[in-house]
Amino acid sequence: MITNLSEFRIHLIVEAAKSFTDLKDCILLKLQSKNAIKLTLYNYKDASIIGYVKCVKPGTQSFWEVERINADKGFGPLLYDILMMLVYPLGIKPGSLIKPAALSIYQYYVTKRTDVEKQQIKDNNPVYVDSYRNDVEGEELKDQNNLRLINTVYYLKPTDNFNKFITESNQLIESYNLDVKSIIKNAENNFLELYYGAII
Repeated sequence: MITNLSEFRIHLIVEAAKSFTDLKDCILLKLQSKNAIKLTLYNYKDASIIGYVKCVKPGTQSFWEVERINADKGFGPLLYDILMMLVYPLGIKPGSLIKPAALSIYQYYVTKRTDVEKQQIKDNNPVYVDSYRNDVEGEELKDQNNLRLINTVYYLKPTDNFNKFITESNQLIESYNLDVKSIIKNAENNFLELYYGAII
């Protein structure tokens, strides 16, 4: 029985969450530099963008910080999974500018996903944050449960399905001679247009 809003949001995530079997005609496009990764889930048949994520690694920390993410309904958790498997053995950490929907996904990882390893960041660590915002111009928030989620690094080992998806994506990128840079730039522009630079 669902007893609170947080449980209800997690229930909705579980119900709607997509898996690798739902990625028909979709591939993963990637641009990576030393300090940033940009990924786009892309349907190469109808040229549509399914999801976009940008994460950064400005220092020497052992994780990538999720700066921006957006995906069609149900594809958000899968995009997080793909990102975690892609950067493994490093992990991912939420940024301090984060939408409630994204916080619900991290809560889902904590309460429902035993395959996702979690490592808490201690408050004496320089990367620890003591406040967060839900949008660019929003007030600083200090909800302790959400701060616990934000100050956690999440890890997921690559699966056979992930490895197969990456191999097929690389083959199809080459076969269709896709302009990866241009497509990812379009995905980023769509994100900025939707959220005016806010992070979800």
